[in-house]
Amino acid sequence: MNRNKPPLRLVIIFVIYICFMIWLLFFFHRSPYFSELSYFDTIKGSINLQPFSTVNRYINALKNGRLIDIALINLIGNIIMFIPLGILLPSLWKQLDSFIRCLIGCFGLILMVEITQLFTLRGSCDVDDLILNLAGCIIGYFIHRRATQSATA
Repeated sequence: MNRNKPPLRLVIIFVIYICFMIWLLFFFHRSPYFSELSYFDTIKGSINLQPFSTVNRYINALKNGRLIDIALINLIGNIIMFIPLGILLPSLWKQLDSFIRCLIGCFGLILMVEITQLFTLRGSCDVDDLILNLAGCIIGYFIHRRATQSATA
């Protein structure tokens, strides 16, 4: 087997994961948002650049016993769904096997998703999503590191 070429099973898993994420992030319970506002006014209203404002709203909802399912899905789901990305990127591309490079790669992909959701009006551009998604990637990266260290030991 060629050392520079990733195993086919990992490539297949990655393709399935990406297809699932595209469906989940752009099509599952998502339809383009239409309003009386212009396209650009709608976009302006769909951006959150204040870190932890959405997270704090969900935490307060949990404390008050409201929207528990929505809050948990958004807080935990945004983390869990990106754990595989933190595992797969360094597994497939050895250049991304360092923490910083993997973090930058994940950051770039997540930012692309957030911006695409914003301009297609199939979601919002929320810095908290970026933070939570990156947390999932970081967890995934450390799972990858632990697994590769165990395999070589």
